Order: sequence, then structure tokens, then C-alpha cells
Amino acid sequence: MAGEPKVQQTNQDAVRNHQQHPAQVKVATTEDLQAQLEVYRQQIAELQRVNGALMAESGTHGVPHLAPVPLTMQIPIKVNGTPCFALIDTGSTITVAGQAFSRRIGVPRLHQASAPHAIGLGGNEVQMVGAAFVTVAIGSHTIVHRVHFTKGECTPEGPRNYGIILGNDLLSQKPFR
Repeated sequence: MAGEPKVQQTNQDAVRNHQQHPAQVKVATTEDLQAQLEVYRQQIAELQRVNGALMAESGTHGVPHLAPVPLTMQIPIKVNGTPCFALIDTGSTITVAGQAFSRRIGVPRLHQASAPHAIGLGGNEVQMVGAAFVTVAIGSHTIVHRVHFTKGECTPEGPRNYGIILGNDLLSQKPFR
């Protein structure tokens, strides 16, 4: 008689062990979905702007107009998975991009910048709105790096221009040095 409760308890343990638990699903909130939708809208607007500029640049009947192109040290990279061109600037101590670029690459919010402004080319003060850590892929190398974002645009407009300036803070890291 003393053994019966133990057998019954063992059977109950076996039953509990084989019960299926309900699946747990993480549901995105409306705010999350709205934020992602806004990122997509901004990416579409940027692509439409670049497409329009390229079409205008190509001239009539799709024949490109050959004009002198200034020589800059630009490379194709991906920032948070978004393809773009970057300017390599060995005279810059920080990596910087415009606030609109932060939205384009899907940065949901900026953190406080380490300084309220930076000194740019010609001694001009450039206002910073914040910073964020992003994933930067250059060739086969990927790193997470802090990028500072300016209040306005800090890169030139146009279809063949760059969206981010890579400073020595990034260039001095392995494997780039």
C-alpha cells in the first residue's frame, strides 16, 4: 500500500512532462510597427530622390552626360544592413552622418552626443543632435561602432554622394588599421 502513491505520483510526473505547453509568441506593438513603417517610408523617399537625380543626370534618352567628377575617397559599405557610400576622412576624429541618415538606417532613437558640437572644415561649428551604435560592414568585416549625428546634413546631396563620413575613431580599429 505504501508503494501505490509513489506509482501514482510517478505516472502524474510522466503525464506533466509530456504535456504540450502553449506556444509563446512575441507580438510587436502598434508603436513598434508604426516606427518600422516610418523607417520604410523614409527609405522609399530617399530611393525615389536618388532615382530622380540619376534620371535627371542621364540627360535625354538615357544617355549619360559625361561631366568631370571630383575625386574623393568613397567606398561602398552597409550601415545597419543599408547599402550606402562612405567618405574616408583621415582628418576627422569621429564618424559622423546627418540626422536624416539615422532615420534612413533605422535608428529608433539617438543617445546624447559626447559633445554638443564639433569643429568641421574651415573651423565651422557643426551642431550634434545625438549618437547611436550601429553595425558597419566594410567588405567582409563587420563591427558595431558609435556614429555621431548632426542637426542638418553633413554630406553633399546627389545620387553619387556619400551618406556617412568615416573618421579615425573607426579607421583605427582592427581590422581596418
